[in-house]
Amino acid sequence: MALYATASKHPPYRYLAWCLAIALNACNVNSNPDNAATTGSGAGVESKTQAPLPPVSRDAPQFTGFADIRYFAGGYFDFSWRYLSSYNGIDDPEQTGMVRLEFIDAIDVAFTNLGTLTLYKTRTSTLSGDTFPLGWPAYEYMAAQEGRIYIAYKDAAGDFALSILFDAADGYVDQQGFFGFFAGDRPETVSNNRIQNPFIDHAAVVINEPLKEPRCVSETQQSVCGNQSHDYDVREYYLPNIGFGGFYRAGSSEFTSNGHTDHYASRVEVGLNATNIYDLNALN
Repeated sequence: MALYATASKHPPYRYLAWCLAIALNACNVNSNPDNAATTGSGAGVESKTQAPLPPVSRDAPQFTGFADIRYFAGGYFDFSWRYLSSYNGIDDPEQTGMVRLEFIDAIDVAFTNLGTLTLYKTRTSTLSGDTFPLGWPAYEYMAAQEGRIYIAYKDAAGDFALSILFDAADGYVDQQGFFGFFAGDRPETVSNNRIQNPFIDHAAVVINEPLKEPRCVSETQQSVCGNQSHDYDVREYYLPNIGFGGFYRAGSSEFTSNGHTDHYASRVEVGLNATNIYDLNALN
């Protein structure tokens, strides 16, 4: 995924964008989910293999308000976003837009240790403004049940692979998060706090993972190693009775080559501003 490749008038962005995408482990968990957990063979049919997903906890959840999430065909979420960036101290024009995530169809699938789960086929579209520069995740299906939010896709064999995106029992989040920008380990903090950006101000479960170490990865025999540093805070927000509610990533990177250092800084904010899943005005 070539992040920011068209986001600036500065030619070095194309190289720096590629470096940054690798360095920040920005990949779509839907395309190759290492944490894909469950397979099922179709609507109303028991899965062929034992699902390794843990059973839903019957203890009191750590984060309340998620057990009664009700998704339905025709449900939608409208997210506004803005993206600010600079390269070597020169600001790029602010980018803004609005994206709709909607459920267009439903299918009941039986999983080994979860029972029947209703999966909702998703569709994402740009309602206004620019194309979202980070690449909006293209999850094929989503679902919610008993305080868990799931993402799923159908594999080449026609089976459904299922992953937990968020679990209110303990604040578990998918190893790469909704946008794929978490590093793959447990986030540093999961807490009851707020999402506050230009688009939304509500109580939320806040999942925070700072990224402050360089990465070294080989890609098609070309190394992207050393001589670079990154200092970013990445946060995702989950709203009671709704689910995913917003995203924040801000920080800077330095890339040094042949004695010259390039400085890159960016901030992206995403916030839910409309939905028919639940009344936003009823949130705290």
